[in-house]
Amino acid sequence: MKRIAEIAIPVSLALDETFDYRIPARCRSNLAVGCRVRVPFGRRQLIGYVTAFKRTSPYEKKLKPLAECLDPHGPLLNDRLISLAHFLSREYFCSLAQGFETVLPRPLRMSMGHIATTVSDDTPSSLNPLTQEETALLDRLDPPKNIYVVEDVSGNARWKAYLALVKSTLAQGKDVLVLVPDYAMIAHAREQLKTGIAACVISSHEKPAVVRNSWTKAQQKTGVLVIGTRSAIFSPVRRPGLIIVDQEGHFAYRQQQVPNYHIRDIALKIAQAEEAKLVFGAVVPSLEAFALVERQEASLLSCGEPQTAPRITIVDMQQEFVPKGHTKMVSKVLEFRVAELLEKKEKMLFFVPQKGFSTFLYCPRCKKSVECERCSSPVAYYRSVKRLICPACHLEKEARDICPTCSAAYVRYSGFGIEKVESELRRLFPSVRVVQFSKTAEPAGSYDIMLATQEILEDPDVFRHSFDRIVLVSADLMLGRPDFRATEDAFRRFLTLSRITKGELIIQTKIPEHYVWGFLKTQDTAGFLKKELEERRELKLPPVVRLGILTTRAAAEPVALSAAKRAFRILKTSLKRHATAAEIFEPQPARPFKLRGNFRYQMLIKYKELGETEKALRRIVCGRRSGVIATFDPARE
Repeated sequence: MKRIAEIAIPVSLALDETFDYRIPARCRSNLAVGCRVRVPFGRRQLIGYVTAFKRTSPYEKKLKPLAECLDPHGPLLNDRLISLAHFLSREYFCSLAQGFETVLPRPLRMSMGHIATTVSDDTPSSLNPLTQEETALLDRLDPPKNIYVVEDVSGNARWKAYLALVKSTLAQGKDVLVLVPDYAMIAHAREQLKTGIAACVISSHEKPAVVRNSWTKAQQKTGVLVIGTRSAIFSPVRRPGLIIVDQEGHFAYRQQQVPNYHIRDIALKIAQAEEAKLVFGAVVPSLEAFALVERQEASLLSCGEPQTAPRITIVDMQQEFVPKGHTKMVSKVLEFRVAELLEKKEKMLFFVPQKGFSTFLYCPRCKKSVECERCSSPVAYYRSVKRLICPACHLEKEARDICPTCSAAYVRYSGFGIEKVESELRRLFPSVRVVQFSKTAEPAGSYDIMLATQEILEDPDVFRHSFDRIVLVSADLMLGRPDFRATEDAFRRFLTLSRITKGELIIQTKIPEHYVWGFLKTQDTAGFLKKELEERRELKLPPVVRLGILTTRAAAEPVALSAAKRAFRILKTSLKRHATAAEIFEPQPARPFKLRGNFRYQMLIKYKELGETEKALRRIVCGRRSGVIATFDPARE
């Protein structure tokens, strides 16, 4: 008989415990592991998750009864999702309650009421048959392997491969998960994957009623197509036969909050457990996906016809004359190209890595930069709104010329973003028609030059754009980021931009000898990835090893430093005692040092297996009021 239930309650980040509750007689028949329950916790009523049942408890005389079973028709979480919740808790050092919270969509976990178990608007549909072209494409697949890395050399050809795989899987009565990095891309995915069967949509940005209906349909039926963002990987489908992760190198696939999982790891685990096919698709595969091919764990599939590579022009900005204290944004070569453009009535794209007008403000007297009040991040000036905005926490304040540190009456505005580039173009070429790219609206009227940041590459249909020339105003800002993945990310962007230009890609850089330009000129993706993999092996960086970061944070800087030093001593001692093949580096100030009012220190850990040291790490991270956060294979910032 079910007498006592162990309940995981998401109370705080560090509370990695379950709590015992008596099961009222009215709930015993329909309560199961994975059910949501409402329980008294202190003076509050909270939602918890049933993790196990027991006959006795050391606190039996003091146990409170749970108030209500919120899933009387059966748990919302199936065995696979319960297993994934435990996996998240174990691998990413979060509480079990956080694991349950992660696998359940927000509209479901926040509801204090019962979830409907009937599917609404479930209109009859029939699957479209495979075409001859789709059948031929499926014949190219390597049957012994279930993991495919799809490289799209033309831009949108991979969607034809996806459609063939989706229809083939649905015809077998199995379920399909299609993941896209951004909510705006869901509509594009639905347009590309017209199978004759209505797709379920699961995303944190979707209407709660839609998510609840999609979840119920995926839980009850087979032959279901689910399209969604990162959280859709936890869909409760009954027979997963195919998982597609589009643009698998995108930063959005890493969850920024605890647990800091990457969708790639979850997809691999599901595919292996369910013997499902797994597809990682992108214009340029990530190094993690390419490493699977190198280890012969996955097959590489190339889609589309290679286009003629554009002419690549490297402009050495070190050869440009720049007056002292000034920044050169438009080289002499570029001035000539713009003049030529106006004469030939061509269209040009200026790709600028940063937003705003000035990206760095400093005081010439005290030599200090102007930083955010809540963070230690340098603020940027946006001339369009005449505000200073923090790039880290987005705090805004009025722009002033008085130094906040020494009260000097002059602050120098340095660096450049897209607004300053536009201003410079209008100064040099008063007659030029300039517009900025917008994700929400097409340009009003004709133009000569379009200015764009990373947003243009986030366009679901980026390859619909076509320009006669494209300019990388400052390639060094992308290559020089303090991130070991900077070159990989930059190459992916450079290559995508080269494929939406018909004539010439102009690159302004102070490092014309960088090896990335050679691979870009030849469009040699495989050669570049092999080179990068060699570099990672030499430096012992992912995907060759795992990388962990422990972050301590506190409102007082000495408290954060003390917690970091204590954690470092414990882990260093554990590594020596157990002879664990891992490296831990001494605490250093994080970047930014202060974020949202908290000072932060970080320790870096390189390892392949933690072994017994994992227990010490879990005690540090999961202890009450530890103030320590663990992040593994950190995401691109």
